[in-house]
Amino acid sequence: AAPPPAPSVVDRIRSIPGVTQAVRFGADGRTAASEGPAGEALAGRALYLALNPAAAVAAAFGLRDLVVGSIQGPRESFLVVHGGGNYLGIAVGRGVAMEPVVAQVRSQLVRPGAR
Repeated sequence: AAPPPAPSVVDRIRSIPGVTQAVRFGADGRTAASEGPAGEALAGRALYLALNPAAAVAAAFGLRDLVVGSIQGPRESFLVVHGGGNYLGIAVGRGVAMEPVVAQVRSQLVRPGAR
């Protein structure tokens, strides 16, 4: 019997302590159908961050592509990662420190074969 397929990078990010949800989506905000309404909502919030405040910061500093942006609030916190024409929205639990989550997400994304 063939070994089970390796988990996707999104599945590995979902397993990071403090991550409550992760969704991959394109520049049009569309997610896979299996993500459901909660995934679509997270993608919408992350796309807004990527296209508005993050885009303004990137333009102010002359950056062509903002890789990671985060918003931390009293009710919710999340990250948006952009690269290669795709986005990843990651919801983080209340009271969870963002820096360790960001570091772990980056480590998952730079691993060989991370797709």
